[in-house]
Formats: sequence, structure tokens, C-alpha cells
Amino acid sequence: MAVSEKGRLDYESNVPWYKKMNRKAATTWLILLFLIFVGFGDSFLPKPLSSASLQTRTTINQFFVGLFPSWQPKTRPNARTERAVEEIENGGSKK
Repeated sequence: MAVSEKGRLDYESNVPWYKKMNRKAATTWLILLFLIFVGFGDSFLPKPLSSASLQTRTTINQFFVGLFPSWQPKTRPNARTERAVEEIENGGSKK
């Protein structure tokens, strides 16, 4: 143990680097590893982990789809085209 400038014992001088890592960096790494596991794990991990990755991704997808079960878009982007096709099929335009 080393003595710091103020005369206190410096316990961090003998602590390995992984114990010095702050929470923000550790959280960032954990989130990044989780996203890689869920997003791409089934393509490169061995069998038990690849199936767990696929199952986790499927469960997360079903959860988010379940949040909006009867969602219908309020706009119909093809409505104008559909009307034009119907007018042509009926024999002319209404102009």
C-alpha cells in the first residue's frame, strides 16, 4: 500500500484495472454485449447459446408487437392509386 499526498493510505494502487472500472463504462459494455447477443448471437455462438439468443430475440419482438395488437395506420398511402385504377376499370374518369 502506498501513502497518498495527504498522508492517507492509497488502496487503489494495488487494485486491478477491472475493479477500477466505473459503473457507466460497465453498464455501457453490458448493454453493448446484450445487443450483440440478441442481434447476432444465433449466427456465431455455439448451439446452446445460439438458440437462447434466437429465443430471446423472438420474445422481445413478440413483446413489442403485443404492445400494439390492433394498430392500423390512419392513412392509406395507396388510396389515390386504388381510386384511379377503379375509375379506369369502370370506363373513364369523372372529370
